[in-house]
Amino acid sequence: MKRINRTPHRIAIFGKDKRLCGLSHSMTYTAKMLEVKTPAVHFACKGAVVACQGFYFREVINAEIGIDDLGKLRLEDFDKVNTPGVEFVTLREKDMRKRRAAK
Repeated sequence: MKRINRTPHRIAIFGKDKRLCGLSHSMTYTAKMLEVKTPAVHFACKGAVVACQGFYFREVINAEIGIDDLGKLRLEDFDKVNTPGVEFVTLREKDMRKRRAAK
């Protein structure tokens, strides 16, 4: 039987401009906040999908981030520190707006 990890991971939330706009204490809380299902946030964190509800999500693993980083920390810089060697796909801001408008 596969064991399920129930330890919550902090989630960094980045807006369409790819700057940090929020922090959450778990995927479940983030999903409730955005009124989506938890797997949608999980897939966005893991890179299976690019974004969810117009936001990029990343699990905070190796990075030290706080309230002072809001609006300043860029997604690319966070990815280099948090998950070195892992490539995540991102969209141009213009394309992200188009995706949100189509839904």
